[in-house]
Amino acid sequence: LASKPTAVKINNNEAATYIGQPITTIQEAKAACKRLVAEGVQLCVITMGEHGAVGATCDEAYHVKIDGFGPWPVGSGDSFMGGMVVKWAQSKSLLDSMISGAAAGTANAQRQIAGLFELDQFERGLKEAKFTRL
Repeated sequence: LASKPTAVKINNNEAATYIGQPITTIQEAKAACKRLVAEGVQLCVITMGEHGAVGATCDEAYHVKIDGFGPWPVGSGDSFMGGMVVKWAQSKSLLDSMISGAAAGTANAQRQIAGLFELDQFERGLKEAKFTRL
């Protein structure tokens, strides 16, 4: 993080280690994202497993969650990052980017093979995502 990447997606345990305090709530994740943005990261997302993800830029912050988190989470963080970065690179909004990431991560957790998910599960996640502006 010292190199000030454009975007960072870390889980709540990794973020807690970096900032030196636990991240167990949505508000704690928002505060951690805002801290990383203040340190020079343009887009910060902290994933929280079945509790969804919190993301922030200097202008906005959201919590995104999709019900039905699957039994095989291995690779879901990478899938989230892939889904998010594709939309971000297309100049989509923070919210659209996070929903795409959450849909990819949730779809990944439905299959035992990491990084290989069904398109219909991804599309269902896009439709079923719940979000809150923070």
